[in-house]
Amino acid sequence: MAGWTESKALNKVVAIVSGIAVVLSIIAIILVLQPKESIVALMSKSTGTVMEMDLPLGITFPVFDPKTGNKDLYPAVKVKCEKCGWVGYIIAYFEPGKPSEAKCPKCGVERKSLRPL
Repeated sequence: MAGWTESKALNKVVAIVSGIAVVLSIIAIILVLQPKESIVALMSKSTGTVMEMDLPLGITFPVFDPKTGNKDLYPAVKVKCEKCGWVGYIIAYFEPGKPSEAKCPKCGVERKSLRPL
């Protein structure tokens, strides 16, 4: 009687199942490694409106404002002024690594007195 390693039909089945497992593993790895989207608070430089949008990671700013069609949306951060107590959003930066030179719209104090919430 022939062992399972000597059966040609069984070897074909094992090869097919192994091939399917490899293909499914590759598909799973590709799906896991896809870039994710994140919800980002954005503020329009021209109008000052704030909105949240799903953006892919690594996107460059500014992005298009769907309401106005202008390319003037930048990342925004919610802050509180330590001097007057104003709470609102400011543009975090115009260029990565360089914070914006924001001031409190109520009392005009410099950015260093605005604390992120």
